[in-house]
Amino acid sequence: MITRLKSHFLLLCFAVITFTQSPFAAFSGYEEFVDSDSDKVLVMAHRADWRNYPENSIAAIQSCIDHNVDIIEIDVKKTKDGVMVLMHDSTVNRTTNGRGYVSKLTLEQIKALRMKNPDGAISDEQVPTLEEAMTLVKNKCMVYLDKSYPKYIIDCMRVLEKTGTVDHAMFRATGSAQSVKETFESKGIDLASINIAFKITCSGIEKPAMEEIMSELELLDPELLQINYNNDRHVVFEPKNIAAIRQRGTRFFINVLPDRIHPDPKPGRKPVHWAWAIDKGINALQTDRPLWLVSYLQGYAYDEMPRQGAVGVGPGTPLSWMESRGATHHDIYLGTDPDAVRSATKISPEYRGRQTETGYSPKNLKPGQQYYWRIDEVVNGDIVKGRLRSFKCRSL
Repeated sequence: MITRLKSHFLLLCFAVITFTQSPFAAFSGYEEFVDSDSDKVLVMAHRADWRNYPENSIAAIQSCIDHNVDIIEIDVKKTKDGVMVLMHDSTVNRTTNGRGYVSKLTLEQIKALRMKNPDGAISDEQVPTLEEAMTLVKNKCMVYLDKSYPKYIIDCMRVLEKTGTVDHAMFRATGSAQSVKETFESKGIDLASINIAFKITCSGIEKPAMEEIMSELELLDPELLQINYNNDRHVVFEPKNIAAIRQRGTRFFINVLPDRIHPDPKPGRKPVHWAWAIDKGINALQTDRPLWLVSYLQGYAYDEMPRQGAVGVGPGTPLSWMESRGATHHDIYLGTDPDAVRSATKISPEYRGRQTETGYSPKNLKPGQQYYWRIDEVVNGDIVKGRLRSFKCRSL
């Protein structure tokens, strides 16, 4: 196990600030995060759980916490009156029911707005401040601060200090290692006191060369290396090179977002991109489907259809799901009594059999009837008990 411990002080605005208690001592998630050579794949949620809640909202963050997401990526902007809030765009137009630049609106004006759900409907969610977000995640998960470097470093540091979450956050930094180092030092911040997610962009199959990548890492010593790429045959993806990066004390991180070579899964498509990355030894992944990825890694079936709690389902509608990592077979349970389905075994009448396919067509479903179902995954010979799901058939 390769871990790294940060210093217990930082330099902010060129003044030494001493902590009475190490900010890197109490949070267990930090220790897991800096265990760079761990095979545990950390799940990073892009703009929190924006598929189900407004992006960068408290509800989206809470959903990630509830589902054991390791890292939440959030974006920050500064209001007219100097408060850091969570917002990806420079304006509030796309994500709220208001209009205007964040920098030209006061916090009071922004708090009067309501955020949009993924379908565009107006929710009850307000735009959160960074302080509210960090207070929520404290002792629960890590945070990846996007849009913070270099403009808002000091503003973010003040919030992290106030909330006691310096160890919970990482700054995404781009450019050369030397320029990143100089940027933080020019702001009076000791690199040994913060977490850095350093992004390197790779082109083709050998630019930059591994020697250059390793030299950059040695100079900056980041906790996380983010590789942006246009060709998954780049030398950095050779298992020996990924292993070398991990063993030097840096986690290896890529995006698995829709605009990448290995896009997020769609119904009916096996998520080979996740398996590809994990098999290579990549041990941190950012996704727009964090709940799915957590399920995939933990051995649960996911993306079940019909959706949980669906009504008006046709009696002839097949059941389908995506299989977890390493699953070889699927045990199917279906019935009308939730307790019976939840506790059913292979000798129960609710058991419908074992199969390798990720779809099942039940017979003789009754119109208007509520049904409950469960998919157990067989992984490495062990059975991972699935979660109870329900749907109601439409009436005739």
